[in-house]
Amino acid sequence: MYLPPELLDHIVRSVRLLPEDKPTLLSLCLCSTTLYELTTRYLFRSPRLRTFSQTFYFSRLLTRKPHLAAHVRALNLTLHHPTEVHRRLARPAFLRLVFRALRAMKNLRNLEFHHMDAGGYRCVCGTNIAAAQLPLLGLTLPIAMDARALLSSLPSLVEVELPDHEPTYALDILSAAAVPNMQIVRLIRNAIVYFVPGRPVTQLSIVGIITPDEVPIFIAPLGRSTGPLQRLSIHVFKVDTGFYEEVAACVPFLVDLVAYSEVEDHVKMLSHLKRNQCIQAFQEFKHLQTLELHASSIGRVVTSVQALPLLPLMQAAHCFYCLILINEKDPDIQEVERYCFVNEEDGGQYITLGYWARQVEVTRRGEFLARRARI
Repeated sequence: MYLPPELLDHIVRSVRLLPEDKPTLLSLCLCSTTLYELTTRYLFRSPRLRTFSQTFYFSRLLTRKPHLAAHVRALNLTLHHPTEVHRRLARPAFLRLVFRALRAMKNLRNLEFHHMDAGGYRCVCGTNIAAAQLPLLGLTLPIAMDARALLSSLPSLVEVELPDHEPTYALDILSAAAVPNMQIVRLIRNAIVYFVPGRPVTQLSIVGIITPDEVPIFIAPLGRSTGPLQRLSIHVFKVDTGFYEEVAACVPFLVDLVAYSEVEDHVKMLSHLKRNQCIQAFQEFKHLQTLELHASSIGRVVTSVQALPLLPLMQAAHCFYCLILINEKDPDIQEVERYCFVNEEDGGQYITLGYWARQVEVTRRGEFLARRARI
C-alpha cells in the first residue's frame, strides 16, 4: 500500500512526540529510503553524546555525511579527560574530528558542554568554537574556559550558562559590544559585574552563596541591565529586610523574585516580611508578581494563610499576587506551598477584594522548578 509523503511525515512527527521516540524512529529509518529521509531530521535534531564512543562515532559519521549535520539543532556534548582519550585515540586527532563535525552543524542553535577537563581543553575548545561561526542562541559551558573570544564571536547568543566556580572566563576584559542580545543568564556571582551591565539581561540566575555583607556588592550591578531585569534567582545566607531593600532599590522592575536562604526556615523568612521596613521596600517594586522562597533549613511549617503578611505586601506592591514556599524535605522530595490571590467577580467586573487560595504540592526535587522554567 502506497502512502503519500505528507501522511508519512505526519506519522513520523507523531512518533517524535512519544517519550521513547529514538528506537522507534530508528526502526522507521531502516524501513525504506523515503522514511530514511523523513526520520533523519528528527533522529539528529538533538543528540546527547555522553560517552567517548558516542562522541567519536557520531563525529565521524557527520564528517563522512555532512548533510546529516544540517539536521542538528541542539547538541549535548561530553568531552572526556585526556587520559581516556589517549587510550583509544590521540587527543589532537580526536579533537580535530569533533570540531570538524561541529563546524558542519550550520543550523545548530543550542550547544551544551559537560565534564570537560580545564587544563586539556580550555583554549582548544574556545578557539575552535569561535572559529566555527555557529549561529548559536544558547550556550552552556560548565568548565573553565577562555570565553572572551568565544562570546565575542556569537552575536546572536540569547541564553548563556557559565556556572563554573573558577574565575577563569576572562569576562573582565569582555568587550562591551559582545553578546549584545543576551537575555537569559546563569553564571557565577563573581562574573556579574562584567556580564550584566549594559546588556539586555531579563532573567538572571546567580550561582554561589552571597553573604549579607556581599549583597550590596553583587546586587548593585543588576540595576545597570538594559533589559530591564525581570526575573532574579539568588542564593543568599539570609533573606532578611536588608536583602529586600537592596533588591527593590536596584532592580525595581522585577516580576519574579526567587530567593534561597541558607540558614532560615520559612517562618523566619516570613517574619521579615511583616516588618515596616520590608513593606516600605516592597513599594519600590513596580511589577513584582511572584515571590518564591526556598528554605534550606526545615523548621516550623506554615499552615494558615492568616499567619502570612500577604495583604500589606499586596498593598505595597500592587502587582503582587503569588507567594511560593518550597521546602526541601529530603534529598529527593520537595514540598511546594503556593498562595495565590484570587479576585472575586461581580457583574462581569473584578473587584479589589478577593481571597487567598492555598495549594500544597509534593514533587520530586527540581520537578517544580523545571516545570516553571518550561512555562
